[in-house]
Amino acid sequence: MSQLIKKAPGDLDYWMNRVIKLGVSPNFYCAKPYLVATGAECFITGDNMWTFVLESVDGTQVCLFPPLPTEYNDSRNPCELFDEIWSTFNEHPVADCYQKTFLDYQFIYDQRELIQMKGPQYSTFRKNVRKWPARTGLRLEWAPLSAVPIEEVQYLCGYWIEYHQSDLQDYDTMLQYILAPTEGGNVEGLVDNYGVLRAIICWDGNNVFINFRYCITHPDEPFLEEYARLLFYQKSYVQANRPYRFVNDGGAVDSEGLEHFKDRLNPVYKLNTYSLKKV
Repeated sequence: MSQLIKKAPGDLDYWMNRVIKLGVSPNFYCAKPYLVATGAECFITGDNMWTFVLESVDGTQVCLFPPLPTEYNDSRNPCELFDEIWSTFNEHPVADCYQKTFLDYQFIYDQRELIQMKGPQYSTFRKNVRKWPARTGLRLEWAPLSAVPIEEVQYLCGYWIEYHQSDLQDYDTMLQYILAPTEGGNVEGLVDNYGVLRAIICWDGNNVFINFRYCITHPDEPFLEEYARLLFYQKSYVQANRPYRFVNDGGAVDSEGLEHFKDRLNPVYKLNTYSLKKV
């Protein structure tokens, strides 16, 4: 980028307000708590025409989303700004100067349908969510993560990261999100009958979706993740948002197993996000 830039007044709050004002459908990554955890910042071009979000990745500034016009913009072409953009918005027009490359899916769920689990399409999920409680004789309850010994939190996160290291992406952001939560980021634990931490659930939101951010469970406990996910969808907050916002459960991060798992939960939409490169 050749233009001079400056920090946006209000930083990421300014960005999220432009997203709302312009009626943009934000993707899974476009939520302030998540962007804070990545270390991203919002900027404006020196002529006050465009705003955008940059994240430093291995010393390089990466533009995360297509630039948005500011309130002073006269609809000039954004192609002069960046040669590459990491992720498109949902169902948002792409400037002709860019070529799209598939980045990931976004799985969107109707939380009311998911907890009702009606019909043959939910038969596998209906069976699986009952297996962990039936096999262990345990039930899980919500607990503030601050009430859980930090050693248990660190152990569960470390164990989960080690197990998933072959296909895990950006665990630094995940740990920052969990261990240093910011405003709007919800991080809670699920403890068993004896107060032992069994799962960590994280979520946030934007103007269109509730973002189901992270689900950290003991990898060697089959069907615990299904049970933990059901408890999240049963939350009164999640259900109360049903008329206005569905749940965005993110993508498959190049994992066929995770894609198959999320497909079995019957998303109401399976959206595509793309990376952009100037042609």
